[in-house]
Amino acid sequence: MYTGKNGILTPFPFESLSKMRYMWNIGTVTDDIPSNVIPTDFPQFESVMDDWGNCMLDAVSITSELLAVGLGLERDNFAEKLKGGANKLAPSANNITRCKPG
Repeated sequence: MYTGKNGILTPFPFESLSKMRYMWNIGTVTDDIPSNVIPTDFPQFESVMDDWGNCMLDAVSITSELLAVGLGLERDNFAEKLKGGANKLAPSANNITRCKPG
């Protein structure tokens, strides 16, 4: 299927990073996506991640509408395709070594 020049370069299954456990699902979540993990020593984690994630999704949605209008397409051409996707917010630039599992 994918061999030679078309081969998959990323090893699969890939090794998980310690911060992947804190990747936050934004929007509608299907059954096949693991549920969100809230660090026990960061009680406001859920509200912070939801606020940031929803702000970013809103920005992407508005930008996609601007692009569609600029290209002469229906305003919701791209925005509708973005709905229902698996959107994850990754807390990068953090010090995972200080966070205990849980």
